Amino acid sequence: MDNIKESNKIIIIGSPGSGKSTFARKLQQKTNLPLYYLDMLFHNPDKTTSSKEEFDNKLKEIIATDSWIIDGNYQRTMPLRFEAAEQIFLFDLSLDYCLRGAESRIGQKREDMPWVENELDPDFRQYIMDFPKDQLPIIYGLIEKYRETKEIIIFKSHEEADEYLEEMNSTMNKDMCVRCGEGVINIRVGAIIMKDDKVLMVKNNRDDYYYSVGGRIQFGETAEDAILREVKEELGFEMEIDRLGFIKEAYFYGTVGSDQERLIYEPAFYYYMKVPEDFELENKTFLEDGTPEYLEWVPIDTTKTIYPEFFKTELKNPSKEIKHMVADER
Repeated sequence: MDNIKESNKIIIIGSPGSGKSTFARKLQQKTNLPLYYLDMLFHNPDKTTSSKEEFDNKLKEIIATDSWIIDGNYQRTMPLRFEAAEQIFLFDLSLDYCLRGAESRIGQKREDMPWVENELDPDFRQYIMDFPKDQLPIIYGLIEKYRETKEIIIFKSHEEADEYLEEMNSTMNKDMCVRCGEGVINIRVGAIIMKDDKVLMVKNNRDDYYYSVGGRIQFGETAEDAILREVKEELGFEMEIDRLGFIKEAYFYGTVGSDQERLIYEPAFYYYMKVPEDFELENKTFLEDGTPEYLEWVPIDTTKTIYPEFFKTELKNPSKEIKHMVADER
C-alpha cells in the first residue's frame, strides 16, 4: 500500500457481507473520527424505515460537520457522499465471500443495525447476488469521475484491508492522543514566546479564542523534542528552549469534531522560549489539519479569551520555579 492518507471525511462502500462495516469500526478506532451507519439512519428499531426526506436531512446534517466516516451504499445518495468525501474505500470482493459474510452474521447483535437478523432475507440475498452487475458499474462510474480529486482505495480481498490498517500504524499521525474508554488522553506542549509584555498566540477564523503555539507530543518524542518541532513548524524557524515553566493537568469536555462532549484528560508542558532581540513576525499563516491559522502578538493583560487562561496572571511576573496546576471541569 502506498496511499495511506489522513482524511477527515471518509465513505466506505461495497456489497453487504464484504466486511466494510468491520473495517469502518477498525478505522474509527485508529482515527477517532465519528462513525455513522446509513442502515441506522434508514432503519428504525421497530423495523419501520425513515422517509426519503428524513433520511436525506439526517445525512446532510452529518455531511455538514467537520469530520466523519459514513458506512453504507444507498445508491441514490452516493453522488452526494462522493462529492463531500475526501477519501473513498470500496470493497469489491467475490460474490461467494459476500454471501458467506452476510450469512455469518445471522443471529448476531450488530451496532450497524437496530435489530438482530434471524435469517437471510431472500430479497436481501438476491440484492447481494445482483450487486456486481447492478451496483458496481455505477460505483465505478463515480470512481472514474472523482479519481483525480479524491483519495480512492479499492480492496479486492479482506487481506488487503487488513494490510491497509496495519500500515496505518506506521504512517499515520503519531500524536499522543489515546482513546480511554469513552474519554481521550491528550499529551501536549505549549510555547511561551514573550516580547514587550505580549505573548505570541495562535488564532483561526472558526473559534473566538486564542491558544498557545504548540500541539500534541508525538510518540517517540520527549516534551522538549515536541516543543522544538512545534515552534519550527508554526513559526517557520528554530528557537531554543529557555526553561520549563508550567505543568498543567486538565479534565474538560471537548467541543470540536470527534471529541465533542467527550471527556478529555490533558497533561501539558509549557516552555519559556529564548526570543532573539531582533525577532519579528509578519502575519505568519500556516495550516493545521487543513484549517488556516495565524500568529498574533497578544498583550498579557488582554480582555480577549486565551488558552491556557493562566497566561494572563502568571506571565505578568514570571517565576523561576516550575509551577504545577490542576484544572477539573467535570
